[in-house]
Amino acid sequence: MRINLVKGRSLLVEGPVKIEIAAGEVSILGKGLSEGNTLTIAKSRPFVIEAEADSEIEAQLGKGAKVELLERSAIPTDWKLAVEEIIGSPKPCVILILGGVNVGKSTLATYVANISYDSYRTAVVDADVGQSDIGPPCTIGMGILNERVTTLSDIPLEAVYFVGKTSPYGYVHRCVEGTKRMVDLAKEKGVEIVIVDSTGWISSDARELKWAKAKAIRPKFILALQRGDELEHLLEPLSEMSVVRRLTVSEYVQARSRSQRRSLREGAYDRYFAGGKKVVLNLTQLKMIDSIGKGKRGQLVGFLDANGEVLGLGIIEKMDYAKGKAVIFTPVGGGVDGIMFGALRLVYKDGGFREVI
Repeated sequence: MRINLVKGRSLLVEGPVKIEIAAGEVSILGKGLSEGNTLTIAKSRPFVIEAEADSEIEAQLGKGAKVELLERSAIPTDWKLAVEEIIGSPKPCVILILGGVNVGKSTLATYVANISYDSYRTAVVDADVGQSDIGPPCTIGMGILNERVTTLSDIPLEAVYFVGKTSPYGYVHRCVEGTKRMVDLAKEKGVEIVIVDSTGWISSDARELKWAKAKAIRPKFILALQRGDELEHLLEPLSEMSVVRRLTVSEYVQARSRSQRRSLREGAYDRYFAGGKKVVLNLTQLKMIDSIGKGKRGQLVGFLDANGEVLGLGIIEKMDYAKGKAVIFTPVGGGVDGIMFGALRLVYKDGGFREVI
């Protein structure tokens, strides 16, 4: 179907859809697309396309796809003002994004990153271990932009820290340590703006994590997405160390159910472990960190190099402590000096990896 989009109006698209810009110029969260550019939007992944000029869009809709014309921009005005303030602030600058689930934290991170990219070397630290876009699930990934992107998953992975669980609960120390390490590494690589996306865990139990994380990375700005006052118990103490900007939740944010989130993670496991193979490791020559459950079959592990940096992930096939051998399925080629054990277990079922609930 062909869609005419007048300058200043927007189009809400939910996949599966293949888009081609037939004429004009549009943008998605600050990334421009012009005549001849194409974009494939995956199932259940919503995008808002904004017309920068009168444009024509050719859309091939798959099963269950949705297209809706919008009268105005999907980017709230206070988002734009916050980015202007960030651009004008001294560098380097760390930004921490806070909010519950389904408020658009990753969308905001993408928008801030795109606008920052034109003026400053920009990185995103994806600390949402349950719905990571940069790096596989159960990790904190850091990526440095080499162009504007439509989604955080388009940012090339620069480094990763293994947490080993899809929730920070019980793993606060790893989440804080991993976030700090990724922020520090970005700065070491000359990054001037570091944007930290976070989990949607905002209950009273999350205070320890949010405070410890902010204290560790010292953000200049905290961008808080809330529909009411659900973040105020976190923001009051954090405002003593950072500039807090309370931002509007876009009315076009699409909610994801728990099952949808788990399905997206399982798809990410399949992509990450595609091309993996079984390797046999000598346990007597490896450092072993937090050996929870003593290495059960299906347990997720992180491989460390001699400097303690994460090389990648693996899935335990067999741990034979008597013989000092471990069989692990992994795409990591070599250089393993240590193993960091996670709490999550995976099984291969119905053609893909599934989380053991």
